[in-house]
Amino acid sequence: MERLKALEMQDMSTAIAIKSQMSPQQLMVLQSEMANRRKSMGLAYVLLLFLGGLGLHRFYLGSTGPAVTMLILLVVGIATTVIGIGIALLVVLGCWELVDLFLVPAMVRAADEKSEHEIITRLSL
Repeated sequence: MERLKALEMQDMSTAIAIKSQMSPQQLMVLQSEMANRRKSMGLAYVLLLFLGGLGLHRFYLGSTGPAVTMLILLVVGIATTVIGIGIALLVVLGCWELVDLFLVPAMVRAADEKSEHEIITRLSL
């Protein structure tokens, strides 16, 4: 856990150092692009609460691997409910959604940081 916090602090200090070297015009472009790309925490929660089994909140936040896994669990779970296996898969999916309720803020921050990094990289070229 300490290592993760140290890496986050290092990434933040690197981003701050890069931003301090940018021109006012580049900073304006960065702010404008971030305003367009910023992910909405509210929308992520709405997608999770109403369409969480489909993994749409994870698709929205750019986490396609886990989103596809959630979608497959839902489809296979529904298809195999008749023979009893599907209930277990749907319970696992429900637990995953419950955990995601607490992970959404961090996922939104990570998606925003990734977008900011991409914009800074593009502006630095």
